Amino acid sequence: LAWVRMTSGNDEIILVTEQGKAIRFHEGDARAMGRTAAGVIGIRLAAGDRVMAADVIDKEIEASDLLIVSENGFGKRTALAEFNDQRRGGQGVTAIKLSDRNGRVAGAQIADAEQEVMLMSANGVVIRTRVAQISRYGRAAQGVSVMKLGAGDKVASMTVLSEQSDEADALVDTLADLEAAEKESKPRANGRTPKASKRSASLMA
Repeated sequence: LAWVRMTSGNDEIILVTEQGKAIRFHEGDARAMGRTAAGVIGIRLAAGDRVMAADVIDKEIEASDLLIVSENGFGKRTALAEFNDQRRGGQGVTAIKLSDRNGRVAGAQIADAEQEVMLMSANGVVIRTRVAQISRYGRAAQGVSVMKLGAGDKVASMTVLSEQSDEADALVDTLADLEAAEKESKPRANGRTPKASKRSASLMA
């Protein structure tokens, strides 16, 4: 199980894959089933591909964008209007052009310019930035640099937040506390245990 989303019964769904494909279809195409059913196919995947994101399109905010971030720290917004409604089970359309420069898709989510997005790298670096600061491009574009990464680091996850999010602040504090606890548990070479210290996660306003 990867994602669970609440729908109204008359919404549209968008799925995004690691290799940069996306499909948009009406939720009515995925008929209601019992709890133990295996479900029906949403997008037909190429060899080695996998679904990386699923979100619900609210028709009342059709002006929103699909925000996509790649593992090498590149991202872009693309208008939802560029993703035509299809039948489920197809191969979808190109959502982002991938290359050695930007890498595979790390995450995707519907967002509007008033929101913020938080990105976390595999090495535990966190940034928080306004969605409006990420440029809008067409489906075939590669995107622009959103997060500067150290050597060998990759974007691990992304979450779209409201403009003012106490949840985001709490997450940053939790990361700092976890790092301090880890340092405290590791004895130094001289046998002494270092005092716990908080290192602030990297933030970009």
